[in-house]
Amino acid sequence: MFSILHKNHTVPVSSRMNCVQQSQRVQPVLAISNMGCSKNPIARFCVLAETARPNCILHSVRMQSGALVVFGVTLIISMMQCATKATIQFCVVAFFIIPVFVSAQTDAFPGAEGFGRYATGGRGGRVIEVTNLNDNGAGSLRAAIDATGPRTVVFRVSGTIKLLSSLRIKKGDVTIAGQTAPGDGICLRDRACRVEANNVIIRFMRFRLGDSTRVEDDSFSGNGDAGNMKRNIIIDHCSISWAIDENSSFYDNGMFTLQYCYITESLYHSYHSKGNHGYGGMWGGWKTSFHHNLFAHNSSRNPRFNGSRYTQLPDSEMVDFRNNVLYNWGFNNIYGGEGGSYNLVGNYYKYGPGTNTSSIRYRIVQPSDTTGNWYISDNYVYGNDSVTADNWNGGVQGGNASYLKNKKALLPFPYGTIATETAEVAYEKVLAHGGASFPKRDTIDARIANEVRTQTATYGGVWGANKGIIDSPDDVGGYPLLQSTAAPADTDHDGMPDDWETFHGLNPADSTDGMTITGDGYSNLEHYINGLVDSVMTGIDEGTSAIPSEFTIKQNYPNPFNPTTVIEFSLPKRSHVLLEVFDMRGLLVKTLVDDTIDYGIHRVVFDASRMSTGIYFSRLSSGTTTITRKMLLLK
Repeated sequence: MFSILHKNHTVPVSSRMNCVQQSQRVQPVLAISNMGCSKNPIARFCVLAETARPNCILHSVRMQSGALVVFGVTLIISMMQCATKATIQFCVVAFFIIPVFVSAQTDAFPGAEGFGRYATGGRGGRVIEVTNLNDNGAGSLRAAIDATGPRTVVFRVSGTIKLLSSLRIKKGDVTIAGQTAPGDGICLRDRACRVEANNVIIRFMRFRLGDSTRVEDDSFSGNGDAGNMKRNIIIDHCSISWAIDENSSFYDNGMFTLQYCYITESLYHSYHSKGNHGYGGMWGGWKTSFHHNLFAHNSSRNPRFNGSRYTQLPDSEMVDFRNNVLYNWGFNNIYGGEGGSYNLVGNYYKYGPGTNTSSIRYRIVQPSDTTGNWYISDNYVYGNDSVTADNWNGGVQGGNASYLKNKKALLPFPYGTIATETAEVAYEKVLAHGGASFPKRDTIDARIANEVRTQTATYGGVWGANKGIIDSPDDVGGYPLLQSTAAPADTDHDGMPDDWETFHGLNPADSTDGMTITGDGYSNLEHYINGLVDSVMTGIDEGTSAIPSEFTIKQNYPNPFNPTTVIEFSLPKRSHVLLEVFDMRGLLVKTLVDDTIDYGIHRVVFDASRMSTGIYFSRLSSGTTTITRKMLLLK
């Protein structure tokens, strides 16, 4: 359970009382050993440090490399003089109940959570532009994926890429920033995309396999194994659908997060060798987080927890599944979990028109055997108050349910830092901005989000008309057309538009300034690509649970501005909002928001790079109320 301290790691020491925060160089003089008494065993390890201060109660000790040296409750340190060296020896005694993961590392991006939150991707590396929708060759996504070294992939085009073979991400240290596509965004079709590398960040992409090539495969996946576990991966705001096998399978990986993704409409009666399929995915791994995702219109495996069936190592399967939304599963939702540990917390279950009429309508999980360990709490089951009140009262189903109830976990298993919400709040957030919702949510995701909210289904197939379980993309009208617009001017091709660089004091002719790491740990390039989706990632201000008391819009900041400014507004309840910008003649120049969104405080970035100096007006409308603010653009 403990890691041996390796040579030359820096160990920050955060303490209270009279302790000074400092870093210690640690030598591995003594390995970790168990020296507890038989009645109350404790874990104890000793290290030699150059300097120290006594009488400190430590909250955390960790290595900057990311290795875990953190234990719950507190660490108590006593000081003793080393007999053979002119140094001070610490003997650290750890009493712990639940591991606590504390780190000063920079998140992959603002809003990254869970075990994969500290992936760095291509941070500090070069930029590779995708300039066309070709399968391969210069300017293609495949060429950017196959490149080596830390790199960030940005898009100078929007549209659908028809893959001629599987797109395999085999070289890590990469960020794929789908939010940079000018226009409606990017979609991959016809072949699968697979993550087969360490340290990968993927955001705002669509993966819709389809059936035109009749390839029996997932749309988007990444599976390791016991001897080749891939680590430090985070996938955020992606849309995954129309697979012939599973839509999305991620298991036997480590330090992994999948968040705010849509996993929908796997193809039921298609070209699978086993016959009818239509499954959501197989998920699992060691320290893996799945939160704020939507499963909708899949016949089964929503998801299937893989367990340790392939590794035969139960300790390598630890999954946190929280604040997800499950809708309109056909004959099963969640099952599996052979030989693993699972948290199922704060998820929202809502049966639909395609869900079988039986007890599975209020099923939370169906464990496949008795070897799994389950912590199940605070899940909301639409239409069943008793199961919502006590998830073990009918929500855990199957022949093993009674046995598992008697051995249910009373405390959650370790989980990465996630701002856990009630299932009802998570439901609203996932529907409001989950999936590839930037630069623009496509008609597929917009329809599905509405169907979840209204408990309907527009299409169907062999499973039944208007049941939501489809057989082909043709059943729903096929692939939507994703329009591309002109990409912003970027003279030095560093991924940051010239106007943005000028405004932020950078040099539009210097191709290296995007690599510079700023004081908060992000590169200049990351500040740009993350800033594009600030309006998607922000909701209620962190640290407050208060619902705004009134509908209002603040004065934009900065004002005057050039070329970007932030418009902030608040909603006392979930509402349809229209936020528009007009010029002095009263002509509409841009629509910033036209959607139904959750209550809270929201911020939208208005980019006026292509507009001329002058007075503009932001107008916020909701219901019968309209508020207007004047803005001044000075160039």
